[in-house]
Amino acid sequence: MRLPNPEPRFCRQRLSFALVGLLLAPALVLAGPADKVYTPHSVAGETEIEFRYGYEDADQGPNPSQAVLDFGYGVSDRWFTELVLKYEDAAPGGNGQLSDLEWENIVVLTEPGRYWLNLGLFNEIEYACESKD
Repeated sequence: MRLPNPEPRFCRQRLSFALVGLLLAPALVLAGPADKVYTPHSVAGETEIEFRYGYEDADQGPNPSQAVLDFGYGVSDRWFTELVLKYEDAAPGGNGQLSDLEWENIVVLTEPGRYWLNLGLFNEIEYACESKD
């Protein structure tokens, strides 16, 4: 038994809803003051020390800030690993403290620049030093 083909109008409508959803999805993502965008890149033997700092410019109330210190190493041309320490302060002059310890890994799946898309996997294991209610 064969099912009838859906109407072309119905298919176009579903496709339109899917595209609108994909376009709006990035608007729903929230990032911390010191977050970054990751790219699938690794160089064997490369050692990295990175410091990032940022604060959230709130119109009312405290302006929380965050400092991040990364120690990374390129294990191979396909694998980069990193240890991350995050320090957060709820308000300037407040009692800031170490908030998170993270272990991050980037695995490069395609040779960078060879294809139209540089593809890789990102993995993060996080330990919260203090419970966040």
